[in-house]
Amino acid sequence: MRLGLELPVATTRPETMLGDVAVAVHPQDPRYTGVHRFVAREQVVAALAQRGLYRGSQDHAMTLPMCSRSGDVIEYLLKSQWFLRCREMAQRAREVTGTRGQKGGG
Repeated sequence: MRLGLELPVATTRPETMLGDVAVAVHPQDPRYTGVHRFVAREQVVAALAQRGLYRGSQDHAMTLPMCSRSGDVIEYLLKSQWFLRCREMAQRAREVTGTRGQKGGG
C-alpha cells in the first residue's frame, strides 16, 4: 500500500476488481487469462488474503438469477451501450419505396 493508504472494497465480484478503475492489474497478466469466473474469484480472494488485504466475507440473502437454457448463474455487468439513429435511414427508405409508413405490401 503506497503512502500507507487503504482502499477497502466491498463486492460480491472480487474477480472484477482487477478491471475496475484505479484498482488494476496488467491486462496481459496470465494468472487470470481464460480462467472460469468462479475459479478466478477464488484465486483473487486467495491472493488478497495472502497479502493481508482480504477482510473476509458476509452472507447475504439474495435471489440468484439462473439461465433457463444453460442453468448457469447470471451475473450482471455494466457494459457500454450503443444505439443507431434510424430516422435518416428510414426517410431514405421511404423515398426509395414511395411509402409513408403504410402497413402491408403491394
